[in-house]
Amino acid sequence: MNRFFSMLLLLVAFLSATASSAQEPIGGLEEEAFQQAMQNVAPSVVKIDTIGGLETTGSGRNQLRIGTGPTTGLLLNADGYIITSSFNFIQKPSQILVTLDLGKRFPAQIIATDHSRLLTLLKIEIEPALQNQILEPEPVPAEEVEVGQWSLAIGRTFPVAQPNLSVGILSAKNRIWGKALQTDAKISPNNYGGPLIDIQGRVYGVLVPLSPSQDQGIAGVQWYDSGIGFAVPIQDVLRTLSLLQSGEDLYPGLIGIAFAGKNELFDPPLISVVRPQSPANEAGLLPDDVILAVDGVKVESIRELKQQIGPRYAGETLTFTYLRDDAEQKTKLTLAQELLPYEHPFLGILPVRGTTENAGLPIRYVYAESPAADAGLEVGDLMLSIAEQPVTTLEEAREQINRLKVDVPCEVTFQRSGKTEVATVKLASLPTEIPEELPPILRQPQPADPNGPATGLLTGQKIPEFPHEYTFYVPATYQVEEPAGLLAWLTPPGEEVGDDLVAQWKDFCEERNFLLAILSPDSAESWQPTEVNYLKKVLGELENQYALDPHRIAVAGWRSAGAMAFLWTFQDRERIQGLIACESPLVGFRPEDNMPEMRLAIAMVHDPEGRRVEAIEGTIEALQVRKYPLTILNQSEPSLTDLNQEALGRWLDSLDRL
Repeated sequence: MNRFFSMLLLLVAFLSATASSAQEPIGGLEEEAFQQAMQNVAPSVVKIDTIGGLETTGSGRNQLRIGTGPTTGLLLNADGYIITSSFNFIQKPSQILVTLDLGKRFPAQIIATDHSRLLTLLKIEIEPALQNQILEPEPVPAEEVEVGQWSLAIGRTFPVAQPNLSVGILSAKNRIWGKALQTDAKISPNNYGGPLIDIQGRVYGVLVPLSPSQDQGIAGVQWYDSGIGFAVPIQDVLRTLSLLQSGEDLYPGLIGIAFAGKNELFDPPLISVVRPQSPANEAGLLPDDVILAVDGVKVESIRELKQQIGPRYAGETLTFTYLRDDAEQKTKLTLAQELLPYEHPFLGILPVRGTTENAGLPIRYVYAESPAADAGLEVGDLMLSIAEQPVTTLEEAREQINRLKVDVPCEVTFQRSGKTEVATVKLASLPTEIPEELPPILRQPQPADPNGPATGLLTGQKIPEFPHEYTFYVPATYQVEEPAGLLAWLTPPGEEVGDDLVAQWKDFCEERNFLLAILSPDSAESWQPTEVNYLKKVLGELENQYALDPHRIAVAGWRSAGAMAFLWTFQDRERIQGLIACESPLVGFRPEDNMPEMRLAIAMVHDPEGRRVEAIEGTIEALQVRKYPLTILNQSEPSLTDLNQEALGRWLDSLDRL
C-alpha cells in the first residue's frame, strides 16, 4: 500500500512538472506575440506634447486639474495627417508638437474635430525625404471584428523608443449609441488618441474617453483604468477622413424630441415633446407619435432608436416610420447641429408632496404674480388636469407642461370645496427669484422604525472600491414613508469643513426633510475629473439605503469643489435636479442644452468684485443662453460658512416647483 501511494505521489509530481513546463512557453509566446503586434503598429504611433493653455482652475489647494502631460496620436499616412482624441486639447494649448517613432519632432496644427466621436485631426509637414519611411497602419476589416478577440491599447507617452501597452479583450461592439468598440484593456490619458490593435498589430480603432450621456472632450474620463474603455472603429474614421481633411468639423445629429418613457431599454419611443423649429418639428412629428423605424431598421425601444441616430452626423437625412392614430406614416428628417434652447414653462405652484387619497394634485403654495396666481388658483385647490390631460402626480403634471409652450394659454381644471372649475392659464418662464417665504412642511408623526436605516451624524462612510470617506447627516425625523431631499456638499481640497457644514445645514434638513452628504476628494491638492465615478457611486448607495425624493436631489460646491459640482451634475443629469456653485466657474467642458425631460435649476453665489469675475460671468452667460433657470446671489467676499443659507434653503425646497 505504501509503495502504491509513493508511486502515485511521483506520478502527480511528474504531471505537475510537465504541466508547468508546458505553460511557461505558452506564456512566453503570448508575451512575444503582444510585443510583435505592438512593434507592427509602433511606426504609426506618435507622441503629442502640448504647450500652454489652461491646465487647472483655481490656485493652491483649490485646483481642478483638467489635463497635463504628453498624449498619443495615430499617424494615418505620409501626408502627415494624425488622428487623436479631442481630450488631449481641452486645455486649448497654444502649441502642439508631434514626435514620430523615428524620433523627429514636428509642429502640428488642428485641422478639424469630430465632435460626435470626440476625435481631432492634426497635420504635420513631413519632408519628402522622410515620407517614404512612413508606414500606414493596417485596419482590421469590419467583418473580422468579433467580441472576445485580443485587444491591445497602445500609447506613446513615455520614452519615444518604447510605446506603452495594455492588454485586454474586445468586450462589446456598437457601444455609446453605436459609435464605439468596448475593451477591458486599461484606457487612460496615457493612451487616449492611440490605437486599439489586434494580435497582428492591425488597428481596430482610436482610443477615446466616451460617455453615453456626454459629447465633449472630458466625457468618459471617470472610467479610465477601470476596465471600461472605448475606441472609435477605424473604418468610421476612414469614412469621414476626407471631410475632416477639408477642414470641416463634424457634429452629432440632433432631432429635437423627448420621450414619455424613462426606461430606455424597455419603453417604446413614444414622443412626449417636440422642440420648436427642430428637425422633428419641421418633419411634422407630434407628441404621442410612436417611432417604429429609422431608414427601414425597426426600433422597439428608446435605446434602439438612439442606437440608430447616435452614429449619424448633422446634415444627414433619415426616413422615419411612425405610428399616429393607429396608422403608419413616413417622413424625411435632416439632422441638425444645434437646436433652439428649450425653456421649461412655469405654472407657478408647489404641489403637496407624497401620495394623497385624492384623484388629483393638491397645491401647497402659489407663487406671487405667477400664471397660477393670475388665474386665481389657491392653496388647497386640487388640480385635476392640464390641457385636458389628467394629472395625479408631479411627474404627470411636468410631462404635460413640458408639451406646452411659454406664453401660450392652456386650461387647468381644478377642484375647490368640492366644486370643479376651469381656469385659463398663460404659462411663463421659470422664475429666477427665490420666494420670500415658504409654508412649513406638514408631516404626520410616525413611530421610530428599529429596523430602519441609521439616522444622526454618520462619519467615516465608505464605498468599497474607493479610498474616500464621506460624512452623512440624517435627521432623526427622517421617515421612509416620506422621501427626503438630498444636498450633497463637495468640500474644497485639503479643508476640514464638515463640522461647519453640518452645523450650518442641520436645522434646514430637519425642517425641510433633507439629508446632507459631505464629500471630499481623495487628494488634499485637487479634485480630479475621474472622481465623478466615485460621486455617482455614493449617490447610488444613498438611493439604495434611503427613500430619496428624485425631484429634490442637489449638489453644491465652493470654488474648485464648485467646478467639480458642475462636472458631476452635467454627467449625471438624469438624477441631479439642482446645483449650487459658490464662486465657481464651469471649467473644461461646454454645458449641454437644457432638455425637456431633465430638469435642472442652478444657483450661483457670486462676488461681483471677486477675482474670478470674468470666468464666472462667462459661465452665467453660457447657462442663460441655454435657457437654464439660473438664480444669482451676489454676495461680497462670501465664504463657505457665511452663505445666505436661508435663501438657498428656500431655493432647495422649491426644486419641485411646477
